[in-house]
Parts: sequence; structure tokens; C-alpha cells
Amino acid sequence: MGAFQSFFQLIKQNLPFITAITIPALSYLCYKVFPYIQPLFSPLRKTNRHGGELVAKVFAAHGVKYIFTLVGGHISPILVASKQEGIKVVDVRSECTTVFAADAVSRLSGTPGVAIVTAGPGVTNTITAMKNAQMAQSPLVLIGGAAATVLKGRGSLQDVEQIDVLRSIVKYHASIRNVREIVPIMRRAFYEAMSGVPGPVFVEIPIDCLYCIGEISSAMGMGQCLRKKLVKEGSEEYKRVIVPYEFQNKANDSFDI
Repeated sequence: MGAFQSFFQLIKQNLPFITAITIPALSYLCYKVFPYIQPLFSPLRKTNRHGGELVAKVFAAHGVKYIFTLVGGHISPILVASKQEGIKVVDVRSECTTVFAADAVSRLSGTPGVAIVTAGPGVTNTITAMKNAQMAQSPLVLIGGAAATVLKGRGSLQDVEQIDVLRSIVKYHASIRNVREIVPIMRRAFYEAMSGVPGPVFVEIPIDCLYCIGEISSAMGMGQCLRKKLVKEGSEEYKRVIVPYEFQNKANDSFDI
């Protein structure tokens, strides 16, 4: 009991100091944590909008008239939104050509050229043209698709350390982590491409920042994972599950039915 009294007495004596330290610390903690908690309490709204629209609006704001691409699933929302903004989408047959073409546009127009390629091999195929743009000091923005943020480093389709590949070539590189970062990072990419000595920049946009969460969840099999929890032995769902013969753990070594 005496220890508790001494403890409370110590707090009472130092209450102003403790208050001065605690309130700023709690305020900073709330500032950092709130953006992650707030969406949990927000109402769900149906919408057809996606992250590609934000990218396209940044293009339009910077006077981009052409974008060059080799179409891929990771980047399709950007291409669809860019066409809706009146930007001409030029589909070529080689990722390297997208950057060469964007380089030519930047030299002729003075506006940063834009190339958009899919994840993994799509990005690595641009290395020759990106190095050429660096040597020529051409302002150029390369956008690469990427695996979903929760699947990076887990063997997802075309998951490559793209930034490490281009780090020594580009003036500026960034990997977008959520939708709220799309506009500020894209704006900075255009600024960096034109400021000082012009040159190429690279922005990596994961697929879950472009598509709606429902499509991404389906692609990652989240729905199937939840469904498996409902399929329990002896239930009606379990009776409808068809198991291939070779996985039924039967003693018979023959595969004849």
C-alpha cells in the first residue's frame, strides 16, 4: 500500500510535466493511427471510380496529349481513364518502343513523354530505352504496374523488384502504397522529370491501387478462402464438393475408375 501511495504522490508532484509530455505524444499517435482506423467506420459506397482516373487527371493537368503503352492487365484502368480524358493512347508491340516513342514526344514538344507498361517483364524490357533517355536528358515519366501490395514478395504474378532494376537510371523513383498517394507522387514525378537537368523518372503503381477492392479480392482468392471456412465435413456444402480421384487418399494404386 505504501508503494502505491508513493507512486501516486510522485505523479501528483510531477503532474504538469507528465501532462506536457503525454498530450503531444497521444496527439501524434492519433494523427498517425487515425487514417488507418477511420475507413473501418466509414459507410461502404458503390462506385465505378478507380485509381486510374486520378492518374489520368494528372496527365491532363500537365498537358499530356499522348501516352504510349503495351496493354496489360496491371495498367488497364489508367488507359481507360486516359482515353476518357481525351488523351490519345498509342498501343505498340514492344515495351522498349513505348519509352523510345515517349522520348521522341518529349524532345519535340517539351512536355514530358509518358510510357505505361505492365509489371515485371514489362518494366525490365524498357531498360535500354530508359538509359537512352537518361543520356539524352529527356524528361520522361515511366509508369509500371506492380503486384498487389499485400502480395509483394509472395510469388505473385510478375512480381519483380522493379525499383532496384531502374534505381541507377532514373532521376526519381517511387512506389505508391495507397490511393491517396497517387496524385502527390504523380505530380512530383512530373516536377522531377523537368526540374534541373531533365531526365526519366519511374513510378510503380500496384494493381490494388488502380482496381476496386472487390476485383482484387476476387483475384487473390479471398472469397474462396472465406468459403472454405464454411465448408465443414458433414455439412450440405461438403457433400457438393468434388474431389479428384488422385487426392482421395484411397489405398488402391490403380487410377482406373
